[in-house]
Amino acid sequence: MERVKNYWRGVPAGSKVAIVTLIGGWALHAAAYLHFFPADLTDRNVFLQLIVGVGICYGVAAGRKWARMLCVFFNIGIVALYALFSMALVQSEEWGWAGLTALIAGMFSVSTVYLLARDSALFFNPQPPFSVKVKHDRHNGHERGEEDPNTR
Repeated sequence: MERVKNYWRGVPAGSKVAIVTLIGGWALHAAAYLHFFPADLTDRNVFLQLIVGVGICYGVAAGRKWARMLCVFFNIGIVALYALFSMALVQSEEWGWAGLTALIAGMFSVSTVYLLARDSALFFNPQPPFSVKVKHDRHNGHERGEEDPNTR
């Protein structure tokens, strides 16, 4: 448990917001899925939803680069789906369910925005520091900076 606390302390604030809203979005998606699609509640569909949701949440929470990009890809589709679903529910005056679907779209949107932010990008894809050596260019007499290959 101490390892998890130490890891969480090193996560940037924006990435923490992305992780929390992502987990919340998937939890609300599960509730909406159970309500709106009771006929599709086969073991296979529930298992697939669970695997995708838990897998993406775990990968993002663990700071995996591939999970961040996969999550952004899924989030864009989920936001579009729930935004359209929310508009349809507003037109049919189902205010409670329209609010829930709008909240789900909002949570996935917030997660996407924070996952695309610079501090999150650096957290998920840390670059080692490199030094620059200045060499004299014999052709035009100017100095040019080149990356030192020994420091990478």
